[in-house]
Amino acid sequence: VRREDEFVVRLPSSLYDTAVTDDSSILVQGAMDLLVRKGDQLILVDYKTDKADSTELLSRYLKQLYLYRMAAEKAYGLPVTKVYIWSFYLSEAIDCTPYLPQ
Repeated sequence: VRREDEFVVRLPSSLYDTAVTDDSSILVQGAMDLLVRKGDQLILVDYKTDKADSTELLSRYLKQLYLYRMAAEKAYGLPVTKVYIWSFYLSEAIDCTPYLPQ
């Protein structure tokens, strides 16, 4: 279990903007609120305090969580198989995994 796991990784620009077709890259910096290793897989949880429903949270944060997933996979060499938003406002976990690109 890792909490507030800070990272800086270089990722292909096309992960951020699908219109990019060259081999340029971007530097992604952030902190993963919770990263859990379960066997040879990782589970990523990002905490949110927004006063918003699950649809709005997904709309706001899917791109961020996609980049965090890619960063975790690159940093640890393990697949992130589940990604969740924990909403303090809703007091529930929102499974983002089905909405993220594979």
